Amino acid sequence: MSGLAGTPAPSAVTAAAAGGAGGARPRRRADIQGLRAVAVLLVVAYHLRPSFVPGGFVGVDVFFVISGFLIIGSLGREASETGRVRLARFYAHRARRLLPASALVIVVTVLLSVVLLPMTRWSEISGSALASVFSVQNLVLAFGSSQYEAASQAVSPFQHFWSLSIEEQFYLVVPLLVVVTYAVGVVRRRALRSVAPLVLVLGLVGLASFAWSLWFSGRAEGAAAYYSTLTRVWELVLGGLVALLLPRLTSGRLTWTTRSAVGWIGLALVAASALLLDGVEGFPGAVALVPTVGTALVLLSGSGERQGRLSANALLSTRVPVYIGDISYSLYLWHWPVIVFFAAWTGSVWISGVQGLGLLAASLLISAASTRWVENRFRRPWTLPARSPAARHGRSVRPVRDVASVGLALSLVVLVASAATVPGLYVERERRAAEAALADVGVDPLYPGARALGAGGVPPAQVAPVIPDPVVATEDLPVVYRDGCNALDVAAIAASTTECRYGSASPTAPSMVLLGDSHAAQYVAPLSAIAASQGRSLLVLFKDGCPFSLDLGRWPEQSCVDHNRQVLQMLATERPDVAVVANLSEVGYLEALQWSWPDDATAVSGFQQAWTPLVDAGTKVFYVRPLPFPSFDGPGCIAQNGRDSATCSSDRTAALQQVSRGADAAEQIAGVRTIDLVDDVCAPTACRAVEGNVLVFRDNHLTETYARTLEGTLQEQMAETG
Repeated sequence: MSGLAGTPAPSAVTAAAAGGAGGARPRRRADIQGLRAVAVLLVVAYHLRPSFVPGGFVGVDVFFVISGFLIIGSLGREASETGRVRLARFYAHRARRLLPASALVIVVTVLLSVVLLPMTRWSEISGSALASVFSVQNLVLAFGSSQYEAASQAVSPFQHFWSLSIEEQFYLVVPLLVVVTYAVGVVRRRALRSVAPLVLVLGLVGLASFAWSLWFSGRAEGAAAYYSTLTRVWELVLGGLVALLLPRLTSGRLTWTTRSAVGWIGLALVAASALLLDGVEGFPGAVALVPTVGTALVLLSGSGERQGRLSANALLSTRVPVYIGDISYSLYLWHWPVIVFFAAWTGSVWISGVQGLGLLAASLLISAASTRWVENRFRRPWTLPARSPAARHGRSVRPVRDVASVGLALSLVVLVASAATVPGLYVERERRAAEAALADVGVDPLYPGARALGAGGVPPAQVAPVIPDPVVATEDLPVVYRDGCNALDVAAIAASTTECRYGSASPTAPSMVLLGDSHAAQYVAPLSAIAASQGRSLLVLFKDGCPFSLDLGRWPEQSCVDHNRQVLQMLATERPDVAVVANLSEVGYLEALQWSWPDDATAVSGFQQAWTPLVDAGTKVFYVRPLPFPSFDGPGCIAQNGRDSATCSSDRTAALQQVSRGADAAEQIAGVRTIDLVDDVCAPTACRAVEGNVLVFRDNHLTETYARTLEGTLQEQMAETG
């Protein structure tokens, strides 16, 4: 997580050099490199041990402000001094500065993913690599999936490219904004050397972005606000405004003692943010002002010619922070893949203190090498030989050089993008073959699935290839996802006689309703078969990440409770004969979404409030006890280690210790029966990835293929308890 795209050459740490645009160069600002060191170390520490610096993610915000300070300051200076912005030169500099190292990281990460990660992840890795190449990683993370869906997915080694994507989107637009602003100023005959028009335009853009951030951060579901470009632009603009207004803010008005105090206050704000913030909920809203204003104060305080020895800027200008700042771009690029691949190699996401220090040291060494032999090699533009005809005649080759740099950069993008697609294309070929094989499998004695378990279980006739193939397991979804039921609101379903209804098609058929979150949706296949056999219709009213409860404590998404209230209103008219309720376990919510009910009483009460109206209306309510939350990635483990590996199973005793407050609530309501399917997914001693030649879980949800094999036991338990 970091915006390091504005990192300048270590040999010329100046605003002008970093922007790559022109104009007079101010004095060297070594403290900016030191500030980068603080930011990147916060991010790395947060990724290694979040409990150590729970707000370490604010390092990204520090980088955004620095980048805005350097880039906008440089562009504004060039425009005001020369009356133009050389766009080709600017983009050429950005390409030389950013692409070589990022391209190397992308290619190496793709190759290591093929070696270290299971084939089940190759397609996702290719997609993430392409998103990183084309600087849209933040959009993929923000809108590609909800927080609930993403919780079931392994972390991508390219996830940290989100902040670079935001900066590169910013770099694409802001030079054009500067050009247009000064062009309008020329037309209106305003002084070219005045930065006032640009300050006004940027101020309006920044205010609009900040207002949107305040509104959207408090309302967006999942990570949409956190990764959005529009909620982050104001941070870059803040840095730019500091750069443009710096002469007016500091010209003879701030003594060095005042600047020193301002610097320490700024650094303290950044440190306080890193140590006191806990989680990204509601970020970047108003709370993002703390680290960003702190960064702006540090940049402001370092503007004078004289710095006290005990000032924050003097501390940041010492050798070690400056060196880490020099390699900060590479350090950011490399540290996250190092962590992800280490976790994949060890099979654990928990990193000890000693391991963390080792990973930090490895990241520093790789970054130092990358900076020296990759970044620095491409950073400086090529020049004509002194004896060349053009050089002897004094011709300028800068325009040709800049165009060539941009062309080479685009060629590099195409090459890296092509390399990134190779694993995905291979997996797609395997996927088509696996889907064809799965389509041919019906009720086959080779694939009993859940029917192979229990005292009366019928084991498969022989060992056969696992279905669904791990390559396609994540797409072995309930039909409700293919039908878009997860995207329909209750009103749309209520207004239709066919939407999200399965089983009997008769409009007069008695109805069964399925309620809860996506762990209710996983039972659609067997329940629709049961409903059809009983002449019933099955109405599915689920919502991802939303237990059927009216009291979710601190659950941030109020839309969940609103959805459940609308469901109860609809069912008061629908009057179903049978209701089946299911949800993810409390352990699952805690593991996947870092959320749980505040206490047992709130959880039980919330379920009772939602279920009692159904019971009072005469509906038979069945609560399916949550299945054990898997401690391993089933498809990935099988693909990597084989079906018989001991790592592809978890201890049944530990699984059974998972508490179910929903089951507690069911015991306290006379009209609610409990269904327990643990014996149908776990063997007597272990919960394994494969049962009866069928893959049990696709992530923490059942594969649809395995869920179909639960039809018999579901029907039996509903008959026995009903």
